Amino acid sequence: MDSIPLSVTCCGEEACAPSHGWGPAVRPYYLIHFVYSGRGTYYGPDGVHHLRAGQGFIIFPGEMSLYVADASDPWHYGWVGYSGEAASRLTGEAGLSLAAPVFAPPRAERMRGILAEICADVASMRAGEWSALGGLLRALAEIREGADLPQTDGAGANSPYKKAVWFIEGNLAAGVRVADVAQFVGLCRSQLYRVFMAESGLSVQDWILRAKTRRAQSLLRSTSLKLSAVALSAGFASAEQLCHAFRRAGLPSPSEYRQRERERTGGC
Repeated sequence: MDSIPLSVTCCGEEACAPSHGWGPAVRPYYLIHFVYSGRGTYYGPDGVHHLRAGQGFIIFPGEMSLYVADASDPWHYGWVGYSGEAASRLTGEAGLSLAAPVFAPPRAERMRGILAEICADVASMRAGEWSALGGLLRALAEIREGADLPQTDGAGANSPYKKAVWFIEGNLAAGVRVADVAQFVGLCRSQLYRVFMAESGLSVQDWILRAKTRRAQSLLRSTSLKLSAVALSAGFASAEQLCHAFRRAGLPSPSEYRQRERERTGGC
């Protein structure tokens, strides 16, 4: 796991005894707790938080913390710890910080199920730590859904435009259609058209065509595939359709483009 920039370090759950506590002490990794039932108190670097079922908190590596179950209604919680080069960035993108360590995902039962799956994968699979990474990312995504994040402009990471671009780029070779994109994003075609015109100045169809052309250009520069294979790999139905797209974009023919790029870079 050393070569992976994110790794699950621990996971589990506990139904605590009344007034059971941990700390004050520090952890060497990020540690998320999510309350399934009951109540408790988390004493973090930013202050005191009284938590109930459906809420959670994160402990940051190296930060002093203490958490204590309620005396009359002690909490039952699950946890997952993680570390790695990507841990800090992903934690921040989920809306968690030293100033905002408490979270409340909108789908509490789903969050609980994800934490249970992480523990089951670690225990039952030979590559359980790898499988658990998928659960960790799902957990962070659930936390992000309920986070009070700053508003972004239309090109923000959660915008329909960004989601559509992600879908198009991943499905070019399958011959992605405007209807497919609209269904994935959850907009009607006219709404999606307005989104793309506002963000890129292009219709969705023109954006897809340009994406296919860019993919074909990349393949022509970096591979020796036949034109028919380049066309199919970029989402065109045939080499003829690829040539037409190049002409429409004001480019030389695919063969001429490849030769020109090889001469420019000194390739054979």
